[in-house]
Order: sequence, then structure tokens, then C-alpha cells
Amino acid sequence: MDVTKEEARESLKAIEEVQRQTRKAVAHGGVPYYLMLWGVVWFLGYLGNQFLGSKASGTVWMVLVGVGIVGSVAIGAWVSRHVRRKFQDYRIGLFWLALLLYASLAVWVAKPTSNEEISFLITLFVMLGYVVMGLWMWGPLGWIGVGVTAVATVAYLLAPSFFDLVMAILGGGVLFFSGLYILKNWR
Repeated sequence: MDVTKEEARESLKAIEEVQRQTRKAVAHGGVPYYLMLWGVVWFLGYLGNQFLGSKASGTVWMVLVGVGIVGSVAIGAWVSRHVRRKFQDYRIGLFWLALLLYASLAVWVAKPTSNEEISFLITLFVMLGYVVMGLWMWGPLGWIGVGVTAVATVAYLLAPSFFDLVMAILGGGVLFFSGLYILKNWR
């Protein structure tokens, strides 16, 4: 089958249009808002780990995760009224709930001995969630998950006493600024 230059050009135009429409749909969906919200949660939570005692930082995390969950539900409700999507929100929520339960069981069984070990394990599970969401829904989420996992692993192995500070700045920062980038540049 021979393809003329004009047919090839038209096919490339069609592919570019699909890419543009996909980016626009992502930008108008909740993805950038979720990333920014959880970036702030991670930034503040990991700063709490770095500078507060373990009891106080645990309380800070509980409050922040609560705010993150309420914020995520609010974002989901807002998006569901404005954007038509293929995936059902409740399944995504159930996936994250299942992942949270499995992470909790893993931490309980592994019995980590330091806050850094607990933080690292939880980070791995959350980033696994991002990788799965990337495979399931939108590829760049997977790359965010892989990138933050790499940063977390290097920080944990090379600078464990600064792990939480690195995760606040780079982990929370990657999430927040990825969302901001999508919001500003993919409209």
C-alpha cells in the first residue's frame, strides 16, 4: 500500500489534533487540581516530618490527608458537573482506598523502625498508585510516579536524615508544579 505525501501529511495533522484535544481534556479535567492539591499536602506534611516530632507530624499528616480527601471529593464533584469522562470516579476512589489499606497492612507487617522508613514505604505505595493511574488513564501520571519514586529512593539511600525535606521540596514540588504546568500550558 503506497501512501502519498498528502495522505501522510493529513494523517500527521489528525494525530496532532488528537494530541491537542487530549491535552485540552486533561487540562479541563481535574488532573491539574488534584496534582496541585496533593503537592501542597505532601509539601506541608513532609516539612512537618522534618521539623516536628513524630507525634506532632502524625497529627499534621492526619489533618492534611483529611483536607486532601475532602478537596479531592470536591474537585471530583466539580469536574463531574463540567467534564464528561470515560472512567467512573467511584472506581478511582475505591482503587486509592484499596491501595491505602494495603499500604497500611504493609507498614504494620514490616514494622519500620524510623519515620524515614515509614515515609519511604508510604511514598512507594502512593507512587505505585500514580504509576497504575498512568497506565490506566493518562501516561504522564505514570512518569510522575516513576520520577518521584526515583527521587525518594535516592534521598532515602544517600541522605536519610534529609529524606523528608527532599520529599517536601522535590516530591511535593513535582506534584504541584506538574499540575500548574498542565493548567497553564494545556488549555
